[in-house]
Amino acid sequence: MNFNRISTAHAWVAVCSFAAMFIAGGCAIAQTGGSRAMIPAELIGVWDIAASACTGQGNPDSDTRLVITRMGIDNYEQRFKPIKAANVSDAPRAWNIHSTLTFDGESSGYRAIYALDGGGRLTIVDEHRTETYSRCK
Repeated sequence: MNFNRISTAHAWVAVCSFAAMFIAGGCAIAQTGGSRAMIPAELIGVWDIAASACTGQGNPDSDTRLVITRMGIDNYEQRFKPIKAANVSDAPRAWNIHSTLTFDGESSGYRAIYALDGGGRLTIVDEHRTETYSRCK
């Protein structure tokens, strides 16, 4: 599908459709970063669902705050360590990222699509929900 020839709304629908397919394991995911996957540079920063929490450094006590670095994603009580990452769209920018999720001392596999809208928002689509975050820094 050529994302450059369709509207942004149609591209978001396509990304969400691809998300379901990737999360279900219907497509291969390329390993990036050599032997260790890394989070794409465009995603690095502090994000929160509540835009009001994104003043200054953001609210460090927010339950919906994400801190994204090259080596992983931290939120309230979870840590995501990337295993594989693949670019799935250039417009909008989107990646399928497979991670090890650690929560409450337990680890499991986690797959999600991470999509940037170009306006400072990050949408994460996994098999259970879709959440949109604003960039704090």
